[in-house]
Amino acid sequence: MRVVLDTNVVVSAIRSTHGASAKLLLMILDGALDAAARLALALEYEAVALRPEHLAAGELDERSARLLLDAVLGCMAPVTPNLKLRPASADPMDDMVIEAAVNATADILVSSDLRHLAEPAGRWGIRVVTPDVLLSELETIS
Repeated sequence: MRVVLDTNVVVSAIRSTHGASAKLLLMILDGALDAAARLALALEYEAVALRPEHLAAGELDERSARLLLDAVLGCMAPVTPNLKLRPASADPMDDMVIEAAVNATADILVSSDLRHLAEPAGRWGIRVVTPDVLLSELETIS
């Protein structure tokens, strides 16, 4: 199973090491979860996750957060955007994550924003689930 993470999942992991999002990042680092990202999405992860309010919430300094992001991204398969889907949704930033998932041939897009992503991603056969739901499903499989 291949997943693509929405930026809100990465930000949640930076803000708290105890939640489902952080556990998913650890699974990616351990090689237990196959994830992919395209460059534009990776840059968005970095730009948003390194905002001072997110670093403060997670009690991280920028250097530590960058090291974590670099390590996670280093474990993700790179995605080449061969297929352009825009507009796929009402929000151009949602289009970017949907496009990454389609081009990655992902099975699941992990996001806290089901309302905006489920229908457009579903057109391509990609399930959209929250980090909690994916973690629960993965624990059931193990």
